[in-house]
Amino acid sequence: MATTETIEQVKERIEEVDPAEAKEELKAGDVALIDTREPYENFEAHIDGAELIRPADVIDRIEEVVPTTRSGC
Repeated sequence: MATTETIEQVKERIEEVDPAEAKEELKAGDVALIDTREPYENFEAHIDGAELIRPADVIDRIEEVVPTTRSGC
C-alpha cells in the first residue's frame, strides 16, 4: 500500500523505548517488535519474537504487521 506520508511524519508516530520497557511490553503482549534490518543482519543476530521487515519495505508492510496503534493513527 503506497502512502503520501513523508518518512519524517512516520517517525513522529514511532515511540522509542528502552530495552527494559520493551521487554515488559512484549511480555504483556501489547506491542509488536519490528526488526527493520536487512536479512543478512537478522541472520547474524536474530531478535526473538521480532517480525523482520527490510527497511525498504517498512512503509508498505507496517499496516499488515501492526494494523492498529496506541494513538489510533
